[in-house]
Amino acid sequence: MFEVAQRINIHVTDAPTPPATGVLSSSGASFVAEHQTPLLLIGVVAFLLVLAFFLFRNRSVRKLGGARLGIGLVALVLVSVFALQLIIPTRANSILTLSPEAVNVEVIKPELQGIASSVITISTGFLHTHTATLTSVSDDRLNIALNGYDLSLGGAPLLVAENAHTSRSLNFTVTITEDLPPGEYYAYIAHAVEENPPDTPTDMQAMNRGYCDNHMVVGQTIVLTDTRNNQNYSIRKLADGNCWMISNLRLGRLDSTMQLTPADTNISENWTLPQVALNSNSSWTEPLVDGPVSGDNEGNSYGFLYNWCAATAGGLQSGGTANTCAFNGSDISSSVDGDICPVGWRIPRGGEDDDPNSEFSMLSARMAGFANNSDPNYLLDPSIFYTGWLPGGEFNGTFSGHRHNNVFSGQGVSGMWWSSTPHSVQSHTFFMQVNHNSVGSYPFMMATHRFISMAVLCVLK
Repeated sequence: MFEVAQRINIHVTDAPTPPATGVLSSSGASFVAEHQTPLLLIGVVAFLLVLAFFLFRNRSVRKLGGARLGIGLVALVLVSVFALQLIIPTRANSILTLSPEAVNVEVIKPELQGIASSVITISTGFLHTHTATLTSVSDDRLNIALNGYDLSLGGAPLLVAENAHTSRSLNFTVTITEDLPPGEYYAYIAHAVEENPPDTPTDMQAMNRGYCDNHMVVGQTIVLTDTRNNQNYSIRKLADGNCWMISNLRLGRLDSTMQLTPADTNISENWTLPQVALNSNSSWTEPLVDGPVSGDNEGNSYGFLYNWCAATAGGLQSGGTANTCAFNGSDISSSVDGDICPVGWRIPRGGEDDDPNSEFSMLSARMAGFANNSDPNYLLDPSIFYTGWLPGGEFNGTFSGHRHNNVFSGQGVSGMWWSSTPHSVQSHTFFMQVNHNSVGSYPFMMATHRFISMAVLCVLK
């Protein structure tokens, strides 16, 4: 990993009449990877040349003849260099440099906001991925973005390359608000490149946290295959920095039960998933898988729907003994350890809107542009921050509704996904619901009876 810091000098001036567009006074920055010759090799060659000089001055050596002596010395140098190359790594260390070290930005301040944009070019000479992190800014009213991603949000570094390249161009933007007075400001961006990034995983079970954190862009989608039934799922890195399934789980067979093992599933011992069926009953204690929805070809569009007993594979609470298929579940007071997600994945944690452990709530806040779900402006009315969940939004998932009293309901207009977190009310569990219909659109965490069947999403551990 090679790193370099870039200073952004920002000069803000008043505009005589709005609107105005800012400009960058520089043409951007260029990153170059240089290779240094090992100093030890230079030193050895110099020593051999000095040795040759003194040998040539010796009379007894000169009697050998100039031609023979020259050939011998050249051979000695070549043999020495070859020997050193066997000892010293043939590839020198790469040094990442920045030219220029600072980008000068001039933003003309209009009535509402000023925007200046340009291009940063990165060139290394070797395959790499590049990350950028906003390390400091002199005023919070400055907005720094690369490729449309707001670095001012903080959190995980931005990966600005989906694939490995030797060079690429990035759109660089500085935006100011109307209340920022004219003056001189600055920001620092830490750039880092990693050589020879790994290949993109192909299956769910092989996906890992390191790849998500270091080799995926926020908003990037890849397709992975679940080795249990060769079903493909869309995986997206979302605003909270986590990799989520945005396709509903479609695990189960229409003609038989399905054996799950700890080698392929997030469970600690073998477990049998029941056959997918249009069940005529609901149950707290019996795992049920409902589907496919009428008109949905084998669940390919909506996936299958699971009661909580099935979704959690009859698992135990963390450190506890109460089974999730118990009737009232009063002993279940914390999230469960196991579920039917692929190994390495799990059902997201739920909770109230301001619960820092609720991954659904945190994702809602981050997609709405807040740093976390404890921001008071977010908590005034979390239900209005819904656009990231909707079709065409950042999540852009599948709204498969639910099944209750032997009836499918809400397909296409209501997204309902189990969490792994039980509610304080007996036999209830938190779930995430997003409605999108003529009444309005809103996301919220709720709790309901565990016998209801709904969709399952998985988040990478």
